[in-house]
Amino acid sequence: MSYSGGDGQSLGIVLTPKHICNLFCELIDLKPDDTVLDPCCGTAGFLVSAMHYMLKKTSSEHERISIKRNQLHGYELQPYMFTIATTNMILRGDGKSNLICDDFLVQDANRLQLKGATVGMMNPPYSMGKVSPEKCELSFTEHLLDSLVKGGKAIVIIPQSAVTGKNKYEQGIKKSILKHHTLEGVITLNTNTFYGVGTNPCIAIFTAGIPHNEEKICKFIDFSDDGYEVQKHRGLVETERAKDRKQHLLDVWYNRIEASTKFCVETTVKASDEWLHSFYYFNDEVPAREKFKDCIADYLTFEFGIIMHNHTHILSRNTNNSLCKITEMSCKEWKPFILDEIFDIKSTSSGIDKNKLIKGDGIYPYITRTDQNNGIDSFICEQDRKYSRDNKNVITIGLDTQTAFYQPIEFYTGQNIQIIYNENLNYYSAMFLIPILKQLMEKFSWGSNGATLTRLRRSKIYLPVNENKEPDYEYMSKYISNLEIEMLEQYKNYMDLLKD
Repeated sequence: MSYSGGDGQSLGIVLTPKHICNLFCELIDLKPDDTVLDPCCGTAGFLVSAMHYMLKKTSSEHERISIKRNQLHGYELQPYMFTIATTNMILRGDGKSNLICDDFLVQDANRLQLKGATVGMMNPPYSMGKVSPEKCELSFTEHLLDSLVKGGKAIVIIPQSAVTGKNKYEQGIKKSILKHHTLEGVITLNTNTFYGVGTNPCIAIFTAGIPHNEEKICKFIDFSDDGYEVQKHRGLVETERAKDRKQHLLDVWYNRIEASTKFCVETTVKASDEWLHSFYYFNDEVPAREKFKDCIADYLTFEFGIIMHNHTHILSRNTNNSLCKITEMSCKEWKPFILDEIFDIKSTSSGIDKNKLIKGDGIYPYITRTDQNNGIDSFICEQDRKYSRDNKNVITIGLDTQTAFYQPIEFYTGQNIQIIYNENLNYYSAMFLIPILKQLMEKFSWGSNGATLTRLRRSKIYLPVNENKEPDYEYMSKYISNLEIEMLEQYKNYMDLLKD
């Protein structure tokens, strides 16, 4: 089977692409005197890459012999994969393959330490935690860390969901890892890295045997734009940008250059955090004027449709008729705020599956995760008492789809809708907030990294502030009011031209 990242799925195995194997060696700064352990070696891709990388760094024949005979170790549970791995090592020039066909998780970590492994590289089996929590990706990671010498480096490629602590068991492992080892950083990868598998991977890098200092600054990098793209009939293909993108990653990782927070966030961490760039990053760019105009235009279009379909009861706002003088946004002071500190954020009170709706036309909007028509799927009648209507004058956010809409009257919702509210919210402030919320949610991906309640509550947004350094809702409302007046005047002039 081809070492170059060929299709191992026919064997039920997801192989690590060759460019990731090579990247591991560079991120860990592999030295000729390192001893490498891969506890889930598959076809030995990591070990082959490590061997060639170390051989290039030395001209000593003694060191070259030692690298091949003594410094490459691996475990593989599957007998057929073990056969391929040993053959691959021999064909690639390994003088003595120190591979063992056995289950890594049952090995005594203290005895493994005696092998003197200074570097651990691993792509553990995915989704085994669904079968048994003790076999989750973080269990493999912690056992690898426990098996390295003190000060050794571990680098693993695992699903992004593994570092979020999606259940109590994994949260406990994250806490245990920080108690005994140090997290150096996590790199979010291209979602197509394992093309065709449907896994969103990341690379996590640790130092073994040294407890994590709470003041330790870690790097969280978004390397989803890695210069590789999917091409029809070819799969994942390296483009001409790939080398430059990798060099940029390495320069940032080794502090040779500075990068924007959109690429790299440097911060302290807690076990309860989601160890991902998307968790720590917030967009501190002020949205362009056109983004606010687009939001207003969408709502005005929605209102026009409501009038045409005789649902005017939903139109409950007062419009302003005159422009007011306000400070330009570029001259206004802005400040980051944690959403949960300035808004009440909760799950919907109803969350009715569409198949369970009581049939019949009505006056209440049924809000779903659609990105059309202000999120309204239909107007429905009063529902079963166990489903409470949500209050009016709130912003709804759709989980997964990252939609955001202002709701002027009471409504029911489908499933996976979040509600945002505070006493300062009205139509005008909502039209200002929605583009900023959408900008925030660009960092969330569909599915496991969606806009969950916990992620929303911990997220930060950038808002204009008043003299008390609090969100300036009056300014937000006046800014939107001015924009809307300008847009309506433009529409009125157009209609006057049609009359002429």
